[in-house]
Formats: sequence, structure tokens, C-alpha cells
Amino acid sequence: MCCRLRLDLRELRRKSGAFFGSREGTGSVSVVAINTTCRRVHISQKKRKNFTTKTCPVCRIAQDLLAGPGRKITDVQRNKNLQKRKAEIMFDIGIVGGGTAGMTAAIYGQRAGKRTVIIEGGNFGGQITSSPNVENYPGIASVSGSEFSMNLLDQAMKLGTETVVEKVTGIRDEGGIKVIETTGKEYPCRSVILATGVTHRHLGVPGEEKLTGAGVSYCATCDGAFFRGRDVAVIGGGSTALQDAEFLSNYCKKVYLVHRRDEFRGEESIVRRLREKENVEFVLSATVNEILGDTVVEGVSLNNKKTGEDFRLDVAGVFIAVGQIPQNEQFAETVKLDGAGFILASEDCMTSHPGIFAAGDCRTKEVRQLTTAAADGAVAALAACRYVAEH
Repeated sequence: MCCRLRLDLRELRRKSGAFFGSREGTGSVSVVAINTTCRRVHISQKKRKNFTTKTCPVCRIAQDLLAGPGRKITDVQRNKNLQKRKAEIMFDIGIVGGGTAGMTAAIYGQRAGKRTVIIEGGNFGGQITSSPNVENYPGIASVSGSEFSMNLLDQAMKLGTETVVEKVTGIRDEGGIKVIETTGKEYPCRSVILATGVTHRHLGVPGEEKLTGAGVSYCATCDGAFFRGRDVAVIGGGSTALQDAEFLSNYCKKVYLVHRRDEFRGEESIVRRLREKENVEFVLSATVNEILGDTVVEGVSLNNKKTGEDFRLDVAGVFIAVGQIPQNEQFAETVKLDGAGFILASEDCMTSHPGIFAAGDCRTKEVRQLTTAAADGAVAALAACRYVAEH
């Protein structure tokens, strides 16, 4: 042990009135002082073979001092106390992500009598908070995305869910205990649910961010019905863009399908069906310059890649479908991901790592909707409860 640590131990004894093992004196020792000193020892000694909290000199002294004058703690009791402290700070279910899937998981976990924590690096609620109106959630005729999310969070917290606003940097497994690492600290958990969601890939053009929720949308299924009888544009050339155009053609007067290439990358069968629709028009070899409008979308400025000419489409809505970006890079060494970066997990929400589950848009799945996110949260939470009970 270095000189600094010896001084720390001496200071700890001095504050308690117990010099060199003496139990005389009535001084009290600060838990903060113990934790600070103990942390220094653990950091300096963590590479030492067979070093544990049982052999840590500060842990042993602290246990004796906190026991009170005239009492001596045996190694057995000391170990029990350490295990008790460890159990007190451990969560049954650690949830990474505070969107619909994560908050639903917390509700189910708390109702099952488990101690849960949601760790969110940004704002609680997820992508749905940017939706001005949600009308496709069963049992709720109409609600704003932000109100829906806040109701979920309020419900979870009233049940006892703990919340932390810190960015998660990784997860490690320590003998069955999953430790969630953040920029601030570490959270030991018996099980973990990854509900990190996705971010929609943006075009990065003027007007896009300003008019999001005011005519710019990334979910045709969510917002398409609001544009009934109006002209809209869909940006993209993959299967999602094609499906969005087909869906919108049932509501909208005119659907412009804008793609930067000459041919679509999506399913040919959908392309054939779209060609047969009178209210769908393909705008190929065109890129977006700007989304136009002051407070709501009024049109979109495009550039013809072949002629170099700019032109305008007068539309009330712009649906952007150029891909989704999962946020799972920090978990790549813990759970298996597919080629696009989504967590490999089926409908049971189980990942390749025992005790770690995936829920919501972050996992491999065909349909990504508000209802499926909530369903995943329930499934993952119940699976986590079973895992905790069995282990």
C-alpha cells in the first residue's frame, strides 16, 4: 500500500478516535470519508491478485468503526454486510432508453415487484414526442406525442421507477451481474433491457428541422391521415419509401415519389402497383434543395440531376424515408448485431447474451410502430422478470 493510502487509513482512524486499532474515543467516522478512501484503495489495488472488498483494508476498518465502540465484526458478518450493501444498490432491471418501449418495460417491471431504473441520454419520450397528433394508438382517439410520452413517464415514476439522465457507454458482465456503464457512474443490474430506439436519417436541407411536425414527417403510417385530400411528396427509393407512397395514395390527392436515381431500390412488385395508380407520380433523378414554408410546409425545391435545372412541387407534406440509424454501437461487443446495426432478437426479445433483452425499434423486426414498441416493452420486461427469478 502506498504512503498516501497509509495516511488515508491513519486519518480515518484519527477521525474515529481509534488510533492503531484502539477502540477508545467517541469520535465518529464519515461515510463519505470511508467511501472516498475506499475508492482510492480499490483503484490502486484493482490489479492486485485476489483483491476484493473483503481484503480491502479500508472496507475492514470502516466496518469495524461503523459497528460502534466495543464491538468487533467478524469476517463472516463483514461479508454479509458487504453483500447487503451490494444488494441495496442493485437494480433488478436496468433499462437503457426512455422511449415508449423502455417506459412500458419499466411499468411492467415495477408492477411485478422489481426495482427498475431507466437510463436515458437525452429526452424521455423518444421520437414520438415530435408528432403533433397520435391517432393510431388503440383506446386513445387523439393525443399529442409529447403528452402521450409524459403520461407514460408519469405512470412509470408513480410506480417507483427510478430515472437517470446519463449517456450509456457500454455494458459489462461480472459473474452474472450486468453493469451498465455511463458517462457519470455505473449501475449494477440483474438484467438489462436495451430500448435505445432509432433515429431517422435526415436530408440535412434547409427547412427540414424547422418544419418537422409542421408538414415534415418521418412516419407515413403515423401522420398520413392528416393529409387527406392534399398533395404530398415522399423522398426515398427503398422499400420503406415505396410502402409509404402506396399507403399515402389511399388518402392523398397526389403523391410525388422523389428519388435521386433512375431506378428504385425497393421491391419491384410495389413499384408495379404504384405505376398503376393515377394519383402517384414518379420524380426520378432529382434531389431536394430545400423544404419551403414559413410556419407550415408549402412546397419543396428540387434539382434535376440530368439537366441541372431547379424546379418546385407545391405540396402540403413531405415524408422523408431515406433510412433509419440504430444506436447500438456501444453494445456490439456484448450482443450480436445485424449488418445494419440492429440488435439480433426475435419476438421474445431475447438477445445473444443471457439476461440482456432488446425491445422496440432497436431490434431486428419488420414493423416499427408505437404499438409494437409498447408490446416489446411488455414482453421484454416479463422475460427479464423470469430471468431474475431463475437466477
